Amino acid sequence: MFCQFTARNQKVHIPTLRLYSVYGPFEEPTRLLPRVISLGMKSALPLLADPNIARDFIYVDDVLDAYLLAVNRKDQAVDAVYNMARERKPA
Repeated sequence: MFCQFTARNQKVHIPTLRLYSVYGPFEEPTRLLPRVISLGMKSALPLLADPNIARDFIYVDDVLDAYLLAVNRKDQAVDAVYNMARERKPA
């Protein structure tokens, strides 16, 4: 909200990216993907809170690419907001 406020009032390009579950190198070992890999190497399954909940994961390098795209898109509103998620292929 601060970035949107500043972008509008100062007339500067400040896009906001809404990130979901970012994963990649140096991630905490207790987070989902490192934990699933660790358990998988032991032929074990993780306990899930609710298997009906959908999660979306995005790799840290893709987040960096998205930030670079967002800051270089001058044709968008100064306070543009982008939801970051992986591309879904049609079924």
